[in-house]
Amino acid sequence: MREGLTNGIRHGRCTRFFVSIAIRDGLLELLMDNDGSSAAGSNPGIGLCAMRSRVGALGGTMDVFASPEGGYRFRVRLPVGDPPFSP
Repeated sequence: MREGLTNGIRHGRCTRFFVSIAIRDGLLELLMDNDGSSAAGSNPGIGLCAMRSRVGALGGTMDVFASPEGGYRFRVRLPVGDPPFSP
């Protein structure tokens, strides 16, 4: 969530965010929409790439895409229950 907020403010010049956290179909879902400006054609930076890697290591997925209302949508889904690794 912090990375989504930071990127939205720093790179997208966002002034508003909508954040939703819910459990659906055995997944914890973090959904964040913002009113940021377009970064069409840009590649994800180090922060988003590192986050995608950490989320993947936990068996989850992460997506960042243009929101239908304008701005961007950031979605992280993580499995609920036992972690996919042992301590």
